[in-house]
Amino acid sequence: MSSTAGYDKSELNYPVIMAIVIGIAVFFAAVFVIVPIAFQAGFDQKLIQLEKMMPTRQLDALRLQESEVLTRFEWKSKANKTVYIPIDVAMDAVIDDYHGY
Repeated sequence: MSSTAGYDKSELNYPVIMAIVIGIAVFFAAVFVIVPIAFQAGFDQKLIQLEKMMPTRQLDALRLQESEVLTRFEWKSKANKTVYIPIDVAMDAVIDDYHGY
C-alpha cells in the first residue's frame, strides 16, 4: 500500500480559480455599480426632457395658484353656512373634535 493512498494528488488549477474569482467580481460590479448608474442616467435624461416640456414660469404660476386655493378660507355657500378651509385646519378640527369625545 502506498503512503499517499486516500489523498487527492491533483494540484489546484490556479488559472481556473482566478478566472472564477474575476468573473464573480465582474458580475457584482455590473449588478451593484454599473446597472444602477445606467438606470440613474436614464432617469436623469427623462427629468431633463420633462423640464424642457414644461416651462418653469408656467409651472411656478400653477403652483402659486394651487397654493393660494388650498390655503385660503372661502365661502362655498353663505346661505347653507358652508366654507372651504385649508386641509391642515380641517385635519386639526377633526382631531380636536375626536379628542372631545
